[in-house]
Amino acid sequence: MGTKMNPVLVAAGVLLFGICAFDIMGVLVRMLGGAYPILQIAVLRNLFGVVPALFLLWHARQLSKLVTLINRKGLLVTFIRSSSVAIAQFCFYSALTRIEFATATALAFCGPMFLTALSVPLLGHKVGIWRWSAILIGFAGVLTILQPFRDGFSPAMILPVMAAFFYAVSSILVRRFPADVPSAAIQLSQQIVTFVMMLLALLLFQQ
Repeated sequence: MGTKMNPVLVAAGVLLFGICAFDIMGVLVRMLGGAYPILQIAVLRNLFGVVPALFLLWHARQLSKLVTLINRKGLLVTFIRSSSVAIAQFCFYSALTRIEFATATALAFCGPMFLTALSVPLLGHKVGIWRWSAILIGFAGVLTILQPFRDGFSPAMILPVMAAFFYAVSSILVRRFPADVPSAAIQLSQQIVTFVMMLLALLLFQQ
């Protein structure tokens, strides 16, 4: 009988992989941002993002699970989550083309701080004094990077912080889906809706 893997270690591994993928995506956006409009990059990113989620659902034979999201609550949460991701993507991609890459990514990684703080009102989680202390230390670090009262401050530096906030909102909303809904189904539905939102924005606002 195989040894069952520690779920905490699995979660940590997945998180590290996600962070690496996020950084690689940031590098690509930085490279393409000078030649292509932000909205066009976002449209293509969400279009290609459909592929892995769709493959995972197909491979696990769980495509039928998408039907479980077609209800009033599921559609509403998907729409709000997709809107949060759309705002986060626009803010982060815009930041990558306006400020230093290292600064943008460092500020974007304040997401866990927002995630912990939002879990209290939105999920009813209890956060102890040590975690609140970590949040305050993280906030102090954000202020150190921003230096809002110095001459070198740029309003564009607020963009990655906004992106981190809305990415945190989208992560919190995952907990609003039933436990039997696969993560790939949640991700696929979000990718499709965000793709449509970004495509409409591109058609309406891009000259």
